[in-house]
Amino acid sequence: MSVSHQATVAHPAAAKGIGLHTGRQVRLELSPGPADSGIVFIREDLPGRPEIAATPDAVDLEAGRRTELKGPGGAGAAMIEHLLAACLGLGIDNLRVALNGPELPIFDGSALPYVELLARAGRRELDAPRRAWRLRRPVVLDTGRAQITAVPATAMSLAFFADLAHAGLPDQAAEFQLGSDDFAATLAPARTWCLYEEVEALRAKGLIRGGSLDCAVVLRDGKPMETAWRLDRELARHKLLDFLGDLAILGRPVHALLTARGSGHQLHHRFIQLLRKELVT
Repeated sequence: MSVSHQATVAHPAAAKGIGLHTGRQVRLELSPGPADSGIVFIREDLPGRPEIAATPDAVDLEAGRRTELKGPGGAGAAMIEHLLAACLGLGIDNLRVALNGPELPIFDGSALPYVELLARAGRRELDAPRRAWRLRRPVVLDTGRAQITAVPATAMSLAFFADLAHAGLPDQAAEFQLGSDDFAATLAPARTWCLYEEVEALRAKGLIRGGSLDCAVVLRDGKPMETAWRLDRELARHKLLDFLGDLAILGRPVHALLTARGSGHQLHHRFIQLLRKELVT
């Protein structure tokens, strides 16, 4: 993978799956995007096929337990974080994503199906330089229950500290350095997770209508129900995967050491609004 040139996919590739929250089947197709266009979602099921660029300004800051974009006429694209993490982790800068529903498929709850889909699409370098953001000064967001920090560095490194006492498990930590660590092996297979006690409350809110033990790790009595761990520290690794996917909304890698403890999507995007004020090319 070249670190000096932008990249896109070489040819289209499509897949179908169930949306985690809507429970509806959705089809998505990846296709090449031109240099400096970033990642753009196209709602093929809506009049005029509205396009929604993955940028911080498009993020719905009120969406819970997911990352969701809002575009023209109220068009949305939700559950984008696993695909965005795969793109950043694999060095795909520009991509067009056509879909026929309001959220991307959950597949098995990890980013691995997106890694496989991108592999089917292939990779093509573009005649344009890849640029990274530099951080002018440290940024901190501390709510008391959760913290996120960023300090300047020469590469993009992340760490996530998962507080798991409430789940009856020891706390976990995970680390990842973009460009050095193997995203497909160390982060992509880690699955989304929740507590058994949360399931009914989430359904009462109209969420996880498509959820099942096939697409999430459900923790009960301190262990996963009807499944085995794929990776050691899988819970923290998935939280780091989500963190990486949310940071991908900035459109470029960030040369910083970014650490998070106890945070989720909403706090990530509050932090990104602070972070972007200190970013320079």
